[in-house]
Amino acid sequence: MAYQIIATDLDGTLLNSRSVLSQKTINTIERLKALDKIIVIASGRTYGEIVRLTEPLNLLSYHKAYFICYNGVLTIRTNPFTVLMKMSLHKDDVQNIIKSMGKTDLKFHVFGDSKLFLSHDIEMSLASHQSNDTAIVKIDMNQYDQIEDVYKILLYHDKKRLDHFKSNLPEYISKNYSVVKSNDQLLEIFHKEGSKGHALEHLSKVLKINKDEIIAFGDEENDMTMIQYAGLGVAMGNAKPDVIAAADYITLSHDFDGVAVALDKYIK
Repeated sequence: MAYQIIATDLDGTLLNSRSVLSQKTINTIERLKALDKIIVIASGRTYGEIVRLTEPLNLLSYHKAYFICYNGVLTIRTNPFTVLMKMSLHKDDVQNIIKSMGKTDLKFHVFGDSKLFLSHDIEMSLASHQSNDTAIVKIDMNQYDQIEDVYKILLYHDKKRLDHFKSNLPEYISKNYSVVKSNDQLLEIFHKEGSKGHALEHLSKVLKINKDEIIAFGDEENDMTMIQYAGLGVAMGNAKPDVIAAADYITLSHDFDGVAVALDKYIK
């Protein structure tokens, strides 16, 4: 099979445990660009974060690069910059989600178009992970009244607490929104039709590429829909057990260039 789309998660997948790209990975992506392959970065992160973390790959100047952001609710072509798909939440969604949760010790991160809203009493902030054009605002979430579009709500706590919450979701949230974990301490709520798999399917149809011509890489729960959709779904050696079970192939971990090793095997 001649694979045309290479879709990969960032954290725990393309990036190593120091959140950087290895030279082998950079060289492999350059080889894919020379072969005129379609490169898709699919992450729970913001567009600005993806730009920053993939800077060594020069994807902003590559005509066949696409970013799937916020776990699949925003898809962007990098050159020329084009928004291909956007699925937002609105003020009422955020208010109803917060109301349905009742009293909770979970802290909220609400990702707007240009601002990150944090619970007013939060101790941990994502400030260091945001691009410079993202304003960070602490507010009382019980009185949330912001009008700008929202891409996702992120909840932060320890693994045990988040797993318990996810297993006992309020009915309003489970019926109306997608809920996935992006790592042990992060749980994300976003548009019901949003997922990396849905975004990859939409993109492949826009580009008229058959799913059998797609390779997708990931390590976390939020990568499973993408791995299941692709013709070849690849789990990292460091992936969660459910991700490994869903994959067609298991490569080495992100600290041993697992993405590059698999691409060298399947794309000559």
